[in-house]
Amino acid sequence: MEMKEKFSLCPACGCEITVTKGAAPGKGGDEPPRCCCGKAMGKK
Repeated sequence: MEMKEKFSLCPACGCEITVTKGAAPGKGGDEPPRCCCGKAMGKK
């Protein structure tokens, strides 16, 4: 299974990340990435 890059943006501090590999569903892969400030990041 090939994963496309996903871009995420933190609503609190504005950090941006590129997710190139995700965890398996049920092992964190179905949760949004978290920023270093602790906030859940949303899609860019």
